[in-house]
Amino acid sequence: MNSVVSYTVSIDKSTLDEKVGIALRTDEAGTRIAKLRPNTPASISLLKEGDKIISINGKSTEDLSAKQTADILRKTSAGTIEIVAEGQEFEDDISALPTHPATSEVSKLAEPTVEVSAVLAESKSMMATILNAINCCGGVSEASKAGILD
Repeated sequence: MNSVVSYTVSIDKSTLDEKVGIALRTDEAGTRIAKLRPNTPASISLLKEGDKIISINGKSTEDLSAKQTADILRKTSAGTIEIVAEGQEFEDDISALPTHPATSEVSKLAEPTVEVSAVLAESKSMMATILNAINCCGGVSEASKAGILD
């Protein structure tokens, strides 16, 4: 069974108006994360839904409502927001960590496709033909004069 741990995350807020992406709720234990909105700074942090917010930039949220805590996040100027939260200990499995949506798109781009492989093979073939032409004709200038390299 996982134990409860406190942890600190830093979230970058680009502008005063940028939304951090945390919906909050208050229960008997304090202010908790109700939802992390996708494609926001909070969604790519280690924050998890259900975790309790302990402090924001060193200011305790212990006696604050969800609305008061949200106001602090909203009014924080651009820069790094440091949030101390409390929740279940992290899993050892790295697949449990959040990822940014763009990460999966980048990994898709890194996988060679049939089209890329075909272009690569054709390029290698063309390069071999050019090198053979250069070697046959006595160098680049001779191959160029012969019309092989245009």
